[in-house]
Amino acid sequence: MLRRLLLFVFFLTFAATASAQQDMDFHLGSHLLAGINVLKVKRDFYDPYLWVLAQNNRVYRINSLTMGIDDYTPTFAPYTSAPFVDIAGRSADTVYIATASTKVIEYEKGVIRSIDAAAGLSGTVLSVGLDYRSKYTSYNPAMLDIATTTALFYYNYQKEKITSQGGAKGKNRIFEATYRTMSTSFLGNNYYDTTKQYPVLNLTPLETFFGGLFCHTPESGDSVSTYYYVTNGYSPLQADYIDEDYLTQVWGNEKGIFQNSWSDSYYLNELHGHYLDGIQVNKITSIFGLLAFHGTGLPSDPGLVHENLLAGTQHGLYFSNSAYGKFIYGFGPIHDYNTFTQEVDIGDQPVNDVCVDATSYASTVCENAVWVATTNGLYFLKPDYSAYVNPQQFSAINFNGQPNTVSATSVCAGDAVEADISTSYLGDTYQWYKNGMQLPGQTGITLSISTPGEYYAVLYDPCGSLHEESNHLTVNIISAPVFTFNYPDKIQQCNSLPYTLSVGNNPAYSYRWYTNGVLNGTTTPSFTATQSGKYKVEVSGCTNNWVPSKEVEIDMITLPVPQITADKPQYCSEDIPKLTVNMPTDPSYSINWYKDGSLIPADKDQTSIQVPQSGNYTVTLASTIGGCSQSSAALPVSIPPRPGFYL
Repeated sequence: MLRRLLLFVFFLTFAATASAQQDMDFHLGSHLLAGINVLKVKRDFYDPYLWVLAQNNRVYRINSLTMGIDDYTPTFAPYTSAPFVDIAGRSADTVYIATASTKVIEYEKGVIRSIDAAAGLSGTVLSVGLDYRSKYTSYNPAMLDIATTTALFYYNYQKEKITSQGGAKGKNRIFEATYRTMSTSFLGNNYYDTTKQYPVLNLTPLETFFGGLFCHTPESGDSVSTYYYVTNGYSPLQADYIDEDYLTQVWGNEKGIFQNSWSDSYYLNELHGHYLDGIQVNKITSIFGLLAFHGTGLPSDPGLVHENLLAGTQHGLYFSNSAYGKFIYGFGPIHDYNTFTQEVDIGDQPVNDVCVDATSYASTVCENAVWVATTNGLYFLKPDYSAYVNPQQFSAINFNGQPNTVSATSVCAGDAVEADISTSYLGDTYQWYKNGMQLPGQTGITLSISTPGEYYAVLYDPCGSLHEESNHLTVNIISAPVFTFNYPDKIQQCNSLPYTLSVGNNPAYSYRWYTNGVLNGTTTPSFTATQSGKYKVEVSGCTNNWVPSKEVEIDMITLPVPQITADKPQYCSEDIPKLTVNMPTDPSYSINWYKDGSLIPADKDQTSIQVPQSGNYTVTLASTIGGCSQSSAALPVSIPPRPGFYL
């Protein structure tokens, strides 16, 4: 109980702060049958025709495309012993007429027959409606629903068989029967006190919902003249989807329009809305608009879709603001219907019936007009949303494989990224733009982008002239990395000393080095080679795009260390020492002898020399390959002086 009280307080706060406003207009397309009191208008949803029932048992068929009118009144003249109270057209050549008697008249391709007690019908007929759910599912095909004072009947017009579904005596009604909605009364169960509540049945292609409408209170009045249900996430393009948590019930009578949540409809006087207080409401339905701009179709992301209630009253036609995508969580969609606008072309004259003109027989479903039955003929109204479309760009494009939250990306020079029209737009006409300029010929669902800029698509409503600009995607192009790798093709490095190769360090770049064609694991701007091989580097300015350097061969040259040997371990004064170096047998080598660090030019390239003086002798081995050299260790040579004579 506390939860319900808190939610009720929340609802009052929500309703007080809501700011929903008019979000559509109507424009008069045609005014037909002027001066005639039109009672019922029912559109056939498999072809462009609608059937019209007028006062004094007049029957008309109208082509919604040409506005051509065929008067079928003479055809039914033999059956006018009882007033005609309702009509349901199955096709251009088949229609059912409910009479205020125990029969329904069937007209099919010029043949008239009666559905009456002989077929199993009982009670006085109150209303009829065709079950169009077979458009989406094989469930309950070829069915005409008939409400009488005794029961609800299902008539299979292919098998010509009637079954009774029970009902509430004297209260059975077919409230709405369209290609997406089926609402009737039903025999209440233990949830409902039928002396205080009116039980209703909502039929969808895959589910059935029972609900209760509170009545017999000072606020609600004692009757239910018309009933309708709406739910978030449900549209003509998703007719197999109903989320019971968001289903709401709307009904009308002499007290105006009432609304409650289906999930709590078995409680009397729960959270509810009350609109058009004191105006007699004869018919409630709704119209969907901008269906191509659908978002995900979930309550959290309705896109630009509109669902506006339509109320035919004793004082004209009223239409609400759209409540698609608005609800109070936990109590279903207590929608924000706080704006009802009177349609100016019809004005204050009484409206008996309202039927949405839907091209459900076409590949793209469009609810692009409304037929309004009044005491002064039939009005054809066209909805217009253009003045009220949210200027915020419609989220309908994304980078291929990326979530729609990613609005910018970078592409390597020479590569491309794809932008796609997402499933949030359900139309099939679009034009791509770059930096505000149209891209000629780019009208496909995918755009390949290889140049920088800001991209978007203009999306066209298949049901009207409106078009909407999509969200924008920004593409940046990353240029190929610029670096210097200025080395000779071959480098000879003496004595196996390490050699460092390097490119300029740019923090925005990535690096990877190769040895003999294989990645060696180094990812820094420089690499030090310690062995002979072929080396190169690759530099990247963006992911998975690498620019290679040339390949450099490094040859590590290691010369033998020369060793000097003496011919004696020690010398006498009269000796002339002979020194020998281990000279490689390679003509590319040369030898230089040094005494105490000074070159002995005369002994160049000699493997053996005689040294008449004491000193430290070294040899340098030089190679013509790479200009490398290698020095020996110093060999000390000591020659004693000659002995002298003393007198």
